[in-house]
Amino acid sequence: MSGASWSRSPPDGVDISNNSVRSGDIRTGNVRSSDVRNDSLTGGDINESTLGTVPSASNSNTVGNQTPAQLRSTAAFSQNAVPTALPAAFTTVVSTTITTQSPGLVQALGSAELEGANGLSEGRCRIVIAGTSGVNLEGASDDVGAPDPFVILLSLGRTLPAGTHAVSLQCQRDNANAVTKDDATLSVTGTPG
Repeated sequence: MSGASWSRSPPDGVDISNNSVRSGDIRTGNVRSSDVRNDSLTGGDINESTLGTVPSASNSNTVGNQTPAQLRSTAAFSQNAVPTALPAAFTTVVSTTITTQSPGLVQALGSAELEGANGLSEGRCRIVIAGTSGVNLEGASDDVGAPDPFVILLSLGRTLPAGTHAVSLQCQRDNANAVTKDDATLSVTGTPG
């Protein structure tokens, strides 16, 4: 529109050719949201601290709608420089406590590495939460030479009131053949109901 006379300011973009304005030509703070085409800026153009929570991520700071303050977890590990002999009755090989702030589910996951003196050695383990044990699982050596290692992995969950609860992993030998305990782990999580 060269040569046109305007009684007022010309319409936006009439006097400026495409790609002719550079960042040095614009006064700081003069470009507003309405001056920028939607979805035309990239992450490097945005000051993230000015953004709110992404709507679809409003629960990204929770687990199962529970906040970190509501969730509880603890873990324990037991390792022997020399594996210790297991008796013929259940004995605690690793334990911990968990304190929950409200009634809910306490879940435990445990594992024990046992070693048999020979291919006939058998061992058994169970998890006990607040005095109640779960199903016990048996493991048997597979005659790969002495010591014969085998791992028992188990889990247990109980609904309990708020408070401090003892959790243990217990193991025993199942027959006259010697069984020893090497490493054992226990991981416990409390989730409000």
